[in-house]
Amino acid sequence: MPKLTNIANQTNASPNAQAILPMDSDGGIFYQAIGGPIGQLLQQNAQALDQLSANFGAACKIQENINLLLQTQSNIFNVVNKYD
Repeated sequence: MPKLTNIANQTNASPNAQAILPMDSDGGIFYQAIGGPIGQLLQQNAQALDQLSANFGAACKIQENINLLLQTQSNIFNVVNKYD
């Protein structure tokens, strides 16, 4: 059974309201719980940032890191634009 965590709910609820999202075994959020295109973009970002972290030790992966950062930036812009 996944762990649970409380995070601030940023919808129309009061500022003190809490949402509970299931966590995976590493303490990360199950992006399927968020669902939809935003959950997919957030999951892509998490995977890209994990790969970036793994690549830091290898100087030959600079271009891959740049591409991962650009993908992450694009995903963040897409998430923000969905809420505008």
